[in-house]
Amino acid sequence: MIRTFLIVVSLLLIFSKTTHGTEGHRKVAFIVVHHSDTLSGNVEVFRKYHVNVRGWSDIGYHFVITNGTGVDGEIQRGRPIDKMGAHAKGRNRGSVGICLVGKTRFTEKQMDKLVLLITEMCQKYDIIPSEKTVQRHHEHCPGETLDLSIIIEKVKKALKKS
Repeated sequence: MIRTFLIVVSLLLIFSKTTHGTEGHRKVAFIVVHHSDTLSGNVEVFRKYHVNVRGWSDIGYHFVITNGTGVDGEIQRGRPIDKMGAHAKGRNRGSVGICLVGKTRFTEKQMDKLVLLITEMCQKYDIIPSEKTVQRHHEHCPGETLDLSIIIEKVKKALKKS
């Protein structure tokens, strides 16, 4: 019961309808899906790499979805959603960056949470899911085995139910 309550509270915090911060509300028009190309990791591991090795101010992604080397399918907050990401050169402005932990295979829980997260982002920012609005980072990312068209169709179905 307590665990369910904590999950609901954390989802409410993640999917709050308003964004606040020094930049205020940010226009988001599309979502870019990545993979870490690592067997393990989490938001703090990637944040340390992006800050200490790449010299960025924070992690580049807005969200990280873990793969079971910690908690499987956990949605972790990265860079604040009201801040422009650093995840897709030339496409950071106006986008949300989501990173799946893994190389070429992703867990069922990761896929379920990816659909949930993209659905919530589409609702929050009035995005109509399509190949233009839910994008791969590049040809080999988020892993060649992930078919985003299937994810987009699941998001469309989820949006119709809500």
